[in-house]
Amino acid sequence: MRRWVLVGWVLVAAVGCGPKSMKARRAASETRANQLDDALSRVEKAMAELDAKRAETDIEEARGLSQDPDLPLYPEYTMLTERLADDEKRLAQVRKLREKRDLDEAVAKQRAALEGPLATWKKAMVALDGHVVSASQVDDAIDAEGRLRKVLAGGAFLVEKDAGYTALAKDLRAQLEKAAPALTLATARASFLEGPGVQKAKAAAELKAGRASKKPDEAQGHGRAALDALKSCREQGQQLLKGTPGLGQAVVQVDSVSTTPESVVAWCGTAVKDAEKLVAPAPVSTKRGKARSK
Repeated sequence: MRRWVLVGWVLVAAVGCGPKSMKARRAASETRANQLDDALSRVEKAMAELDAKRAETDIEEARGLSQDPDLPLYPEYTMLTERLADDEKRLAQVRKLREKRDLDEAVAKQRAALEGPLATWKKAMVALDGHVVSASQVDDAIDAEGRLRKVLAGGAFLVEKDAGYTALAKDLRAQLEKAAPALTLATARASFLEGPGVQKAKAAAELKAGRASKKPDEAQGHGRAALDALKSCREQGQQLLKGTPGLGQAVVQVDSVSTTPESVVAWCGTAVKDAEKLVAPAPVSTKRGKARSK
């Protein structure tokens, strides 16, 4: 009896696991078709927004749904598969369009980032053209150049990808290189003004005070101070002139007078004689001695 019961259950199970009816398969095909249609709609929406990554994910899902064996029973099966094939072809174009949009946005962002540092650098370089150049102005120009170079380096990945930006970056680097000698000269001019220029003005003031003094000791003190300043002027000036081509004829303002570093160093050399005269002992008068001998 038991054996017959077991056989009965096996037969029931076999019948339950048998092939689906055509009606069931058609119902399954409609369900899969709706799922596929939804996946393709998401693919097309993502592609319209140039979201290539999301479109790729949804297309993979659509491919899986299209492999369902019941799907060919759906009346619009051919239309769905053709739609999938079209979307797969369009995906490559969407990737290119997305890459172009991302590149355009990156270029626009980089150009905007360059505007401020470029304007600051140009303004700082113009400030170096004056007859009076300070160390702080030179530092401002050096800092501005550094910031501009840093922004340019940040956009290096765009070079060769975008022709317009490649040309811009090349032009800006050429401007920086062209301005390098001017910055070097301005640095030397500032050093000259703060070194030999100051010493020249100091020497001139000491000489003037020494000549005006009625006291020999005081005049000698001014003369010695002038000699020290003149020595510093010559030594520092000659070193700067030797190390910086073009500095000698550059226009500078020393002691409120427009001149050249070469002229300043020359003056510091010739003025030594005037300072030595002040330092030399005053001649002793012999009139009193002659009067006593009489």
